Amino acid sequence: MKDDQIINKKYHILQRNKIFKNSNKFIYNELSGRINNSLENINFSINNCLEIGYSSKEISNYIMKRFNKIKYTTADISPYILENLNSMGEKILLDHDHWKLNRKKFDIILSNCYLHLTNNFKLLLKNISQSLNNNGFLL
Repeated sequence: MKDDQIINKKYHILQRNKIFKNSNKFIYNELSGRINNSLENINFSINNCLEIGYSSKEISNYIMKRFNKIKYTTADISPYILENLNSMGEKILLDHDHWKLNRKKFDIILSNCYLHLTNNFKLLLKNISQSLNNNGFLL
């Protein structure tokens, strides 16, 4: 681990794999339900969605059901999660500390207990903001 890193990436990936294998995801499912409830309140269409850090199929299932023509993208630092993820849509291997996503691409970017695992939160929020369309939002 480098001196400027707070989060050890190798350990972080091991923890992500452990979360994915755990069948009892009570906290993640509960928070996913709250995210879905928040999405109930929006009154415009979403065409492009990015979920950073997969945690539960609750969010993707809800969004793909509600917005049937949506392009859903899941990004995670764990290759294991992406390889074993049975979801429709694009999958991107992404270390959120090394953001390489297009500008003005997403209508919504979602994350469930994942964004705090960064070594530079200010830069991450700047990158997210630049990847959102003009009327896009982070939840």
